[in-house]
Amino acid sequence: MSTREEVAVTVAGHEIKMQIAPDERIHVEKAARQVNERLQQLGGKAGSLTPHKVAAMVAFQFACDLSIAHEMLDEAEKLADDLRRQKEAVARLEKLLARVDDALTV
Repeated sequence: MSTREEVAVTVAGHEIKMQIAPDERIHVEKAARQVNERLQQLGGKAGSLTPHKVAAMVAFQFACDLSIAHEMLDEAEKLADDLRRQKEAVARLEKLLARVDDALTV
């Protein structure tokens, strides 16, 4: 049974309440801080952009970051799979070499 708890964070001056698993709290709070920081950074450079456009730009930036992170994760998974196959090949070669050594010492 999963226990849910309510957390409230403030994003762009708006309080957002949600039910989360206790181990998600740190991620939710960190995400709210990151969004607020980006809004503040972009807001200072936004000039005449409306708050909605600034928020859309921040959302787009995070979507781009997420896309890059997914791509990096896919690549890391491929590299981990390649490494696993290489380790298996090395183990097979070591067994073969041990058999050759045994055959030569007889």
